[in-house]
Amino acid sequence: MNLNSIDKIFVQHFHHSIVRGTVFGKNFWVFGVALGNDEVLFEKFHGIGVKKIVEGKVPAASEILEYLGGERKIFSVVPKPLWGTPFERRVWCELRSVKFGETITYSQLAWRCGSPRAARAVANAMAKNPIPIIIPCHRVIRADGGFGGFSAGVRLKKYLLDMEKSAYIEP
Repeated sequence: MNLNSIDKIFVQHFHHSIVRGTVFGKNFWVFGVALGNDEVLFEKFHGIGVKKIVEGKVPAASEILEYLGGERKIFSVVPKPLWGTPFERRVWCELRSVKFGETITYSQLAWRCGSPRAARAVANAMAKNPIPIIIPCHRVIRADGGFGGFSAGVRLKKYLLDMEKSAYIEP
């Protein structure tokens, strides 16, 4: 799917006790998830030429609510970032292999992406992740075990990691 084939995208809001969010997508494609302030993503989509953003059903919204409720561990929707540098896209793609209940350090993720000295660049890519939760940047932690940052706040990151840890069952 390329940008020229996207005549309009749909937006759906969701509410959970820990966070309110907005999902942007079309069918089973997810182009963005805003946890809190969604104005930045509205501006980004308009900035890359998306002409129409309309209220509608986006399957990712219900999947995120299921995940937040501990009922879903794997997403069936397909994340499709519409922007990002080649390195950021590589990081986001590699990050999807970090499974529910697991964590990885920024340095380990840099190694997996073939750039072992790029831990700081990985952290910057996490900060720019347009599809948090589905591209699970909350699973990336500091080498000393500290949480590091999260676009929607460390409180939500801690909640997500604790929720995954308590729901994780060894295969």
